[in-house]
Amino acid sequence: MADLFYKLGKRVGKSIVKGKYLYNSAFGSEEEALNAEYRLGSLLAGEIENQNGLFDSPLHQLFLDSILKRLVMRVKNKNRVFFVKILNANDLNAFALPGGFIFVTAALVEQLQNETDEMAFVLAHEIIHIVSKHPFKRMVASYSLEALQRFLKGGTVIKTLGQDIIKKVVNSHYSQANEFQADEYGTRLIYSAGFDPQGALALLKRFKSMKTEEKFFYYFSTHPPLEQRIKRIKRMIK
Repeated sequence: MADLFYKLGKRVGKSIVKGKYLYNSAFGSEEEALNAEYRLGSLLAGEIENQNGLFDSPLHQLFLDSILKRLVMRVKNKNRVFFVKILNANDLNAFALPGGFIFVTAALVEQLQNETDEMAFVLAHEIIHIVSKHPFKRMVASYSLEALQRFLKGGTVIKTLGQDIIKKVVNSHYSQANEFQADEYGTRLIYSAGFDPQGALALLKRFKSMKTEEKFFYYFSTHPPLEQRIKRIKRMIK
């Protein structure tokens, strides 16, 4: 069944995965589309939380919330809402869901708990993915719109499709162009929110130095080469 959705999504995705037309053709007005995106993200977030659990640390949550608040103030579309949650996981990872849901693992938060600018870049990077609709477009490229609409309605496909979507989202793999876009505008976003854009470089260099460690990470592991990204951000900052 998942293979069927993938083939359908591939055909549909090539023709309509383009900006507002995708939303309007699938769910009506832009407001209705944003609401549908939120509902989809909310369903997936609930499943992820049930499977993994959240990390209970008010101090770390406050740290993330304070950064997110500053970043969101600089997002142009005020109709969007954003949430950040700490996943109880030992790998270093962060990912975004449609509808404004951002998950950061406990291990990554602990790694960056004293590095505000670096954490700001992590959140900004995921915010750009969300506002650029990368998570939703990726789902439509893998599944049909009909499948996603049935998922939202809680149809018989919800269990199989939901588990498959979650696996793909947690191990996010966007196109190189998507990742460069999230890097560029994520860096611009942290700068506009009053964070040091050098934090973006510091984070990428941190992960580059960790590549040889036994405890590797998912975050950035499927993204374009770190050296390439560092060079691009350096040029942009200059």
